[in-house]
Amino acid sequence: MRVVVAPDSYKGTLSATDAAHAMAQGLRRVPMRLDIDMAPMADGGEGTLEILQRAVGGAWVRVLTTDAHGQAKSIAYVRGGHKAMVELAAVATFQKLIGPVAERDQMAQAAHTYGVGQVIVDALERGAEHLVLTLGGSSTTDGGYGLLRALGAQYRDADGNLLSGRDARELSRVREIDLSGLHPGVRTLRVELVADVQNPLLGPRGTTAVYGRQKGLMESSARTREGDLATFALLLEKAFGQSQLALLPGCGAAGGAGLPLLAMGRAQVVQGAQYVGEAIGLPQRIAAAQFVLTGEGCADASSSEGKVPWYVASLAHHQKKLCALVAGSIGEGYEVLFAAGLTHMVEAAPTDAADDAARLRVQQGAYQVALEMMRDLELSRRKEQGGKADA
Repeated sequence: MRVVVAPDSYKGTLSATDAAHAMAQGLRRVPMRLDIDMAPMADGGEGTLEILQRAVGGAWVRVLTTDAHGQAKSIAYVRGGHKAMVELAAVATFQKLIGPVAERDQMAQAAHTYGVGQVIVDALERGAEHLVLTLGGSSTTDGGYGLLRALGAQYRDADGNLLSGRDARELSRVREIDLSGLHPGVRTLRVELVADVQNPLLGPRGTTAVYGRQKGLMESSARTREGDLATFALLLEKAFGQSQLALLPGCGAAGGAGLPLLAMGRAQVVQGAQYVGEAIGLPQRIAAAQFVLTGEGCADASSSEGKVPWYVASLAHHQKKLCALVAGSIGEGYEVLFAAGLTHMVEAAPTDAADDAARLRVQQGAYQVALEMMRDLELSRRKEQGGKADA
């Protein structure tokens, strides 16, 4: 019996590869010989680049840049021919802020994507003509404000003063965008924005309304940032001759980091899990299996925005396969996954650290849910045989 193991990472606990190995260990305890096909997945967030590099190749390039809070950081991206693949989460990594609420709020407001732009410039200098930028797992809500500044644009406030682009609190002061210094390679750069969610920039499903709190913004600051992003989007439309940028599905991914690239007119948003799944041949691998295991840190209503379990369950359902989710935790609205085609779910509740206890809980979850699926497969087989006998 063949089973595909295709989990996402468990944020702060296990990488997708570690999770796949843990699930495989659990499956090996099942009293039946299983052919286990490990297919670690990602949707644009942390770990996406590693999986894509294994699937499509390319050389790792290391570059010194700055993180979302201006600290020097060495990260790696992938380059192959005239194509570069950059993971935003490697630069502006999501981190749970600590300290007094007011201090966390200020840090969240200031977080920027300048370092991401620096990495793109490095890729352009090395001859990149096609950029794959994965959007997910970020700590920012700056709408790509820092990114565009690093690419050579300049911002001015109402008094004509230049703004640094290295502090997203400056967004409230931007009144003019000057593109005269923009890197020449950007104008012709073809861009694929691999987004982990399909949220727009603004509105009740917008980036600050849905994700602002978890990134550290107080409710009042989230409302202010929403207004600043609306103004910034209008300035981008004016500068690049575009319209209705803020309404594009997925443009709110990673705090709207891809917005300036979309404004240039040569970028498209692609659904992250599907992009990665097709790169690793997941539809074909599921077609050859009897059932599928997937996983993620928290299963809730946001899973339907294009997360890995939603995509995997949809594939399995289309091919009439059983599909189980081993979730770190289960939150409000998790039922949406059953609408996508999920047939089984178990809560593994791994710990906050990538340790043996976390792996053991995922192993146990995989073992438990695999037994349930095999029981259901056997019942289905007997029912089918009984029906044939009656006929």
